[in-house]
Amino acid sequence: MSNVIERPVLKFQVTDRYHRAFAKLGFHYFLSQFSRFTGHEEMFADIRQFISEDVVDSQGRVSSFITERTTPLLSTIASGLTPPDGWRAHVVAAEVRPGGCVAHVQMFITSDWMSPIRTILLAKSGAFTSLEAAGHLFLYHSDDRQDGFAGVAKALPVMPI
Repeated sequence: MSNVIERPVLKFQVTDRYHRAFAKLGFHYFLSQFSRFTGHEEMFADIRQFISEDVVDSQGRVSSFITERTTPLLSTIASGLTPPDGWRAHVVAAEVRPGGCVAHVQMFITSDWMSPIRTILLAKSGAFTSLEAAGHLFLYHSDDRQDGFAGVAKALPVMPI
């Protein structure tokens, strides 16, 4: 009898803490890329509160901050190309755009699973009129560790969509 289960089916339910973790990751990435912001600005008050507070109406709050993005963040995937076997990565991106600030987080992309892309609304503001963006690919080494690191971070070229 084998201990290997081929293509298992898994069902689970996540709490708002799961979603708040994506918001925190996106917010901190945004702040690391746009150093003119500290995160203490008033326009970030709502996202700070969402990240730090447990509340009863979690689903309503989640949907007001996090949506699923359908346009791929990586241009090769957007062109219909599939990552090679053994490929494992995360992508994070952030934008200051007309109307506000957002972050995009896609975790655990593999050759056989295009994980969901979460777009996190960080702030709404009419003060922004132009687009600035940053993105990074965190790619794991295929043979686990090289030079003491599990992978490499690469800045992504920013392309308007």
